[in-house]
Amino acid sequence: VEHLFQVRAEGLDADFGPLRTVNATPGNLPLQSTSFVGRDDDVRDLAELVRAHRLVTLTGFAGVGKTRLAVQTAAELITEFGDGVWLVELAPVGTEASVPDAVAAVLGVTPQPGYTMAEAIAAVLSGRRALVVLDNCEHVVGAVGELVDIVLGRAPKVRVLATSREDLGVAAEHVWPVRPLGVGSGLRSPAAELFVARARAVNPRFALDGDEAAVAEICSRLDGIPLAIELAAARMASMSLTEVRDRLQDRFRLLSSNRRAADRHHTLRGAVEWSYDLLDSDEQVMLDCCSVFSDGFDASAVIHVSAERFDEYQVLDLLDSLVRKSLVTVEQRAGRTRYGLLETIRQFSAERLDAAGQGDDVCDLHASYYVDQVVRFFDIWTGPDQRVAVDWAEAEFANLRSSFRWALHRGDLAGATAVAAHAAMLTRIVQRYEPVDWVEEIIDDVVAADLAQLPRLYTAASLCSYIGRPEAGVRYAQRAVALEQDDRYDGFEPGWSAFWEATANLYLGNIERAIEIFEQLA
Repeated sequence: VEHLFQVRAEGLDADFGPLRTVNATPGNLPLQSTSFVGRDDDVRDLAELVRAHRLVTLTGFAGVGKTRLAVQTAAELITEFGDGVWLVELAPVGTEASVPDAVAAVLGVTPQPGYTMAEAIAAVLSGRRALVVLDNCEHVVGAVGELVDIVLGRAPKVRVLATSREDLGVAAEHVWPVRPLGVGSGLRSPAAELFVARARAVNPRFALDGDEAAVAEICSRLDGIPLAIELAAARMASMSLTEVRDRLQDRFRLLSSNRRAADRHHTLRGAVEWSYDLLDSDEQVMLDCCSVFSDGFDASAVIHVSAERFDEYQVLDLLDSLVRKSLVTVEQRAGRTRYGLLETIRQFSAERLDAAGQGDDVCDLHASYYVDQVVRFFDIWTGPDQRVAVDWAEAEFANLRSSFRWALHRGDLAGATAVAAHAAMLTRIVQRYEPVDWVEEIIDDVVAADLAQLPRLYTAASLCSYIGRPEAGVRYAQRAVALEQDDRYDGFEPGWSAFWEATANLYLGNIERAIEIFEQLA
């Protein structure tokens, strides 16, 4: 029993409204067993949105926290709806035809002669001031949309707050995409706060002991997904932070609950499968194709890797559908659209692609695309649109890395050479020198294979002078200069290798030799 005391004094209001508890008004909103972390601003903004609009839909993939956010927002509004706040859980509903019956059962509506069940619900709610929370609508979205349309048309004081992977398609709808929790700001990030709170709930002795960086890395690698973070934190009962962090490469096996494991909300795999299984076959294939990309992609790239399955406009339609279903992210950069997958979704879809026996083929297409593109953008880089090429190389750096690794894995030395040599030149201007390591990793094999682009590789290798090895830079550049005299080889533009030889000499302190080369170039 909670004892409450009211101060009575002159000038103080003696009449108070109902207490802000979930049982102060009619309804069935459940009490939450855990603290609410990380979305206080969202709750405030959502409450205002529900006050202003009659239908608000929270969209996002399974596990991102839609249900918890909806329930918390409804609890904030509970005193404003005298006829109750009602939560209708639709996940167990097997067919669209069963939706009105499920809603009626929660609201206590019985069939009425001459009315469909949807009409009966609307009639009962007419004149009432109530908030109806429809949770997990994605698998019956059509029927939910029809029901909500009828209710809103006949019950003007009713508000609906829905959660779904995609919008309901109702005219009055206002969509609120639920994003993952922020992972920046170290332990002050919402994701880290959630992890620490849940870890201390399962292990009162949980202490960071200098492992703050491990918490931040866990939350970042889990994409800020609340379900994944809570499952990782639950492991603190029997594991250390570093032990969890080091096993995230197999997150679907690690992040499951031994108890009630059949519930999709108690395994990360179950949550992702719930969304994946609701896709049609073409959408599944499209999502699987997207899994070969690292750190995002543009439309032309995904059109290339899926060209054997879909034409250009089918790809665009499928991407649009996957974005609407919250499985592909999208953002605009300088007038260009860039798509992406959260790492958790990417890993799941990559498993499906491999299981279907399509992984190697799609990875081959991915690598061939970036082999061609890196050469094309290098040609742009040497002209007046250098900024365009540099921006592309920065955006696609992770894809360049993975295409280099895949080409090497497949024994495609020519492809690996093209990516390594041109990526090194493109990204030098933004001080990315990792591709120089790629170049030196393969240079002996390319020499042995005597490939035509060998002088380009040597020229790129000479950039090692920028990372503290000018002696090697001079040797590489001189070798490139020598090979460029042989018509069998394909070097960069005339003068490039000599320029880098002069630059390496500057770093060595050989000023006179550097000036001599520069004068020859001039």
